[in-house]
Amino acid sequence: MTTLLHWLKHSAHADRDQLMLFVPVCFGLGIAIYYALSAEPLFWPAPALAALGALLYVLLRRTRLRFACIAAMLAALGFANADYSTEQLHTPVLAEPIFFKTVKGTVHSILLDEKSHKVVLKNLTIDTLSAEDTPKQVRVSFRKWDEAIDIGDVLEVKATLFPLPKPIAPN
Repeated sequence: MTTLLHWLKHSAHADRDQLMLFVPVCFGLGIAIYYALSAEPLFWPAPALAALGALLYVLLRRTRLRFACIAAMLAALGFANADYSTEQLHTPVLAEPIFFKTVKGTVHSILLDEKSHKVVLKNLTIDTLSAEDTPKQVRVSFRKWDEAIDIGDVLEVKATLFPLPKPIAPN
């Protein structure tokens, strides 16, 4: 055990000019920890841990623990970055079906097929839903198609909307 510690100390001292290469490793470790969680965590602990790591680095500057403080701080910053990125991409989804409500939105894309015609609407307003609970886009199917509808048109229809289906496999 003593020889292993001696080897680690000697290797760290010899490679001290290459320690910057561990910055993306520690940052990526924090991101990996975030995506390995089974539930969405609170946002504030990760920045708090990063600040604690920076504070401990300043307080323990003359000890061997300073590199561990930097590694913990970088992992916490990676975790916070993943959490922030996920929150920025958050979009409301329907929790339950909405039956026969007025849906108004801008036609974003049109998919014509033999059985039905599908239109993706964005910039939506939906009866009985607040702006915060309104999805960013919906896909509406039509049996009869009006050839005058084009991308960019504002469309107002009575529609039944269903939530996204559950995942086939867990996680």
